[in-house]
Amino acid sequence: MNLELIKPQTFGIKIGKQIYELKYTLKAFAFIEEQLGSVNDGIKAFNEKNFKAIAVMFFAGLIHTGKNYDVMRLMKNADPAELACVISSAINEVISSDYSFDKEFDWSLLYFIAKPALNFSEEEFWQSTPKKILMMMKMLEELKIGKTKEILTENKAAEAFMSW
Repeated sequence: MNLELIKPQTFGIKIGKQIYELKYTLKAFAFIEEQLGSVNDGIKAFNEKNFKAIAVMFFAGLIHTGKNYDVMRLMKNADPAELACVISSAINEVISSDYSFDKEFDWSLLYFIAKPALNFSEEEFWQSTPKKILMMMKMLEELKIGKTKEILTENKAAEAFMSW
Protein backbone atom coordinates (compact mmCIF):
# COMPACT_ATOMS: atom_id res chain seq x y z
CA MET A 1 0.00 0.00 0.00
CA ASN A 2 1.20 3.47 -0.85
CA LEU A 3 1.95 5.49 2.31
CA GLU A 4 0.61 8.64 0.64
CA LEU A 5 -2.86 7.10 0.70
CA ILE A 6 -3.03 7.01 4.50
CA LYS A 7 -0.58 9.67 5.70
CA PRO A 8 -2.18 13.12 5.99
CA GLN A 9 -0.37 15.35 3.53
CA THR A 10 0.56 18.95 4.08
CA PHE A 11 0.04 21.59 1.44
CA GLY A 12 2.31 24.60 1.42
CA ILE A 13 1.42 28.17 0.65
CA LYS A 14 4.03 30.88 0.42
CA ILE A 15 3.06 34.14 2.10
CA GLY A 16 5.78 36.72 2.07
CA LYS A 17 9.04 34.86 2.56
CA GLN A 18 7.59 32.02 4.62
CA ILE A 19 5.86 28.80 3.59
CA TYR A 20 2.91 27.78 5.76
CA GLU A 21 1.95 24.12 5.79
CA LEU A 22 -1.77 23.30 5.85
CA LYS A 23 -2.96 19.88 7.03
CA TYR A 24 -6.58 18.89 7.61
CA THR A 25 -6.96 16.22 10.26
CA LEU A 26 -10.13 15.41 12.18
CA LYS A 27 -8.97 17.94 14.77
CA ALA A 28 -9.08 20.61 12.05
CA PHE A 29 -12.54 19.47 10.92
CA ALA A 30 -13.77 19.63 14.54
CA PHE A 31 -12.58 23.25 14.70
CA ILE A 32 -14.38 24.05 11.44
CA GLU A 33 -17.57 22.54 12.83
CA GLU A 34 -17.26 24.47 16.11
CA GLN A 35 -16.81 27.75 14.25
CA LEU A 36 -19.18 27.33 11.30
CA GLY A 37 -21.96 25.04 12.54
CA SER A 38 -20.96 21.93 10.60
CA VAL A 39 -18.25 20.77 8.24
CA ASN A 40 -20.74 20.84 5.39
CA ASP A 41 -21.84 24.40 6.23
CA GLY A 42 -18.20 25.43 6.38
CA ILE A 43 -17.41 23.93 2.99
CA LYS A 44 -20.51 25.46 1.48
CA ALA A 45 -19.63 28.92 2.87
CA PHE A 46 -16.02 28.47 1.72
CA ASN A 47 -17.22 27.64 -1.80
CA GLU A 48 -19.38 30.77 -1.72
CA LYS A 49 -16.19 32.75 -0.93
CA ASN A 50 -17.42 33.75 2.55
CA PHE A 51 -14.53 35.60 4.22
CA LYS A 52 -15.14 34.13 7.69
CA ALA A 53 -15.29 30.60 6.27
CA ILE A 54 -12.04 31.11 4.39
CA ALA A 55 -10.35 32.43 7.55
CA VAL A 56 -11.67 29.52 9.64
CA MET A 57 -10.59 26.98 7.01
CA PHE A 58 -7.15 28.57 6.80
CA PHE A 59 -6.69 28.59 10.59
CA ALA A 60 -7.97 24.98 10.81
CA GLY A 61 -5.27 23.90 8.37
CA LEU A 62 -2.63 25.47 10.63
CA ILE A 63 -3.85 23.87 13.89
CA HIS A 64 -1.46 20.93 13.50
CA THR A 65 1.50 23.28 13.99
CA GLY A 66 0.45 24.26 17.51
CA LYS A 67 1.35 27.87 16.73
CA ASN A 68 -1.01 30.80 17.23
CA TYR A 69 -0.84 32.56 13.88
CA ASP A 70 -2.42 35.94 13.15
CA VAL A 71 -4.60 34.57 10.37
CA MET A 72 -6.03 37.97 9.39
CA ARG A 73 -2.56 39.42 8.87
CA LEU A 74 -1.52 36.37 6.87
CA MET A 75 -4.65 36.55 4.72
CA LYS A 76 -4.00 40.22 3.93
CA ASN A 77 -0.57 39.28 2.57
CA ALA A 78 -1.67 36.11 0.74
CA ASP A 79 -2.83 35.80 -2.83
CA PRO A 80 -6.58 35.10 -2.31
CA ALA A 81 -6.89 32.80 -5.33
CA GLU A 82 -3.82 30.78 -4.34
CA LEU A 83 -5.00 30.56 -0.72
CA ALA A 84 -8.44 29.28 -1.77
CA CYS A 85 -6.86 26.79 -4.18
CA VAL A 86 -4.44 25.39 -1.57
CA ILE A 87 -7.18 25.08 1.07
CA SER A 88 -9.51 23.39 -1.40
CA SER A 89 -6.82 20.98 -2.61
CA ALA A 90 -5.77 20.10 0.93
CA ILE A 91 -9.34 19.39 2.06
CA ASN A 92 -10.17 17.37 -1.05
CA GLU A 93 -7.06 15.28 -0.47
CA VAL A 94 -8.15 14.08 2.97
CA ILE A 95 -11.82 13.48 2.26
CA SER A 96 -12.41 9.96 1.01
CA SER A 97 -13.96 9.64 -2.41
CA ASP A 98 -16.43 7.32 -0.65
CA TYR A 99 -17.57 10.19 1.54
CA SER A 100 -20.25 12.39 0.09
CA PHE A 101 -21.20 15.84 1.31
CA ASP A 102 -24.87 15.37 0.51
CA LYS A 103 -25.19 14.29 4.16
CA GLU A 104 -23.71 15.67 7.36
CA PHE A 105 -20.17 14.80 8.41
CA ASP A 106 -20.68 11.59 10.41
CA TRP A 107 -18.48 11.93 13.49
CA SER A 108 -20.00 8.96 15.30
CA LEU A 109 -19.35 6.65 12.34
CA LEU A 110 -15.74 7.81 11.99
CA TYR A 111 -15.19 7.45 15.74
CA PHE A 112 -16.79 4.01 15.81
CA ILE A 113 -14.63 2.78 12.95
CA ALA A 114 -11.42 4.28 14.36
CA LYS A 115 -11.73 3.36 18.02
CA PRO A 116 -13.25 -0.12 18.39
CA ALA A 117 -12.81 -1.45 14.86
CA LEU A 118 -9.28 -0.15 14.15
CA ASN A 119 -8.16 0.26 17.78
CA PHE A 120 -6.98 3.88 17.34
CA SER A 121 -5.96 5.84 20.41
CA GLU A 122 -7.71 9.14 21.03
CA GLU A 123 -4.70 11.04 19.66
CA GLU A 124 -4.50 8.81 16.58
CA PHE A 125 -8.16 9.50 15.90
CA TRP A 126 -7.80 13.29 16.04
CA GLN A 127 -4.62 13.25 13.94
CA SER A 128 -6.22 11.03 11.30
CA THR A 129 -8.37 11.93 8.30
CA PRO A 130 -11.71 10.64 7.03
CA LYS A 131 -9.93 9.16 4.00
CA LYS A 132 -7.44 7.23 6.13
CA ILE A 133 -10.11 5.82 8.47
CA LEU A 134 -12.42 4.73 5.66
CA MET A 135 -9.54 3.26 3.65
CA MET A 136 -8.29 1.29 6.63
CA MET A 137 -11.82 0.01 7.28
CA LYS A 138 -12.06 -1.17 3.67
CA MET A 139 -8.73 -2.96 4.06
CA LEU A 140 -9.96 -4.63 7.26
CA GLU A 141 -13.11 -5.78 5.47
CA GLU A 142 -11.08 -7.14 2.56
CA LEU A 143 -8.87 -9.05 4.99
CA LYS A 144 -11.92 -10.50 6.74
CA ILE A 145 -13.51 -11.49 3.42
CA GLY A 146 -10.22 -13.02 2.28
CA LYS A 147 -9.86 -14.97 5.54
CA THR A 148 -13.48 -16.17 5.30
CA LYS A 149 -12.91 -17.38 1.72
CA GLU A 150 -9.70 -19.09 2.83
CA ILE A 151 -11.49 -20.86 5.70
CA LEU A 152 -14.38 -21.91 3.44
CA THR A 153 -11.95 -23.23 0.84
CA GLU A 154 -10.08 -25.23 3.51
CA ASN A 155 -13.38 -26.61 4.86
CA LYS A 156 -14.52 -27.68 1.38
CA ALA A 157 -11.21 -29.41 0.83
CA ALA A 158 -11.56 -31.19 4.19
CA GLU A 159 -15.16 -32.17 3.40
CA ALA A 160 -14.14 -33.53 -0.01
CA PHE A 161 -11.33 -35.55 1.58
CA MET A 162 -13.64 -36.91 4.29
CA SER A 163 -16.30 -37.93 1.74
CA TRP A 164 -13.82 -40.31 0.09
